[in-house]
Amino acid sequence: MSKRVHPFGQWHSPIDGTMVAGKSRRFGQVLAADGWVWWTETRPDEDGRSALMRAKPGGMHDPKMMLPAPWSANSRVHEYGGGEFTVSGPDVFFVNADDQDIYRLNSGVVNRITIAPDTRFADIQHDRIRQRLLCVAERETGKGVHPENFIASVNLEDGTVEKVLPGHDFFGQLRLSADGQQLAWIAWDLPDMPWDQAELYICDLSGNGLA
Repeated sequence: MSKRVHPFGQWHSPIDGTMVAGKSRRFGQVLAADGWVWWTETRPDEDGRSALMRAKPGGMHDPKMMLPAPWSANSRVHEYGGGEFTVSGPDVFFVNADDQDIYRLNSGVVNRITIAPDTRFADIQHDRIRQRLLCVAERETGKGVHPENFIASVNLEDGTVEKVLPGHDFFGQLRLSADGQQLAWIAWDLPDMPWDQAELYICDLSGNGLA
């Protein structure tokens, strides 16, 4: 076979993107709950879908897919996401990649909780006492304007989103204590990034659940 000269980057190759990255899965959030290990994994061979998986600690060789296609658990808060799901008893609450709204998975059935096209969610915590979700929220406020970040309360009955704690450019790592009486999170402000300067906050929750 004679050699043929082509412009840079335009020659034929048997190696394509699917061959290079098609089986390279990236792991996301990992969570231990009720004797199971849960995690998300991005699947290039499924158009980048973020699948939700679980396995027993001693049976990691045989994981089970818990969220069927085309659902994809992936948050885009702060652009890089994280904290895309939580497990609470029989319920799994997750952020759906396509619309960034929160959904509930129970016994294989998925139901939508929020309808908030201008808002992204992350770091979901289930407040069982008050039948709500607490989470980090990022709301678009206009083109060219930094999004508003705050800690939000999501009503599980009607999906309404209430602003609980504003006051910083970014919030993250939201955690609710086991007894539902304390809330912890980190926050940081521009021009700092979280590895430059971030503050840890802990607060008691009042009787109505507002910090």
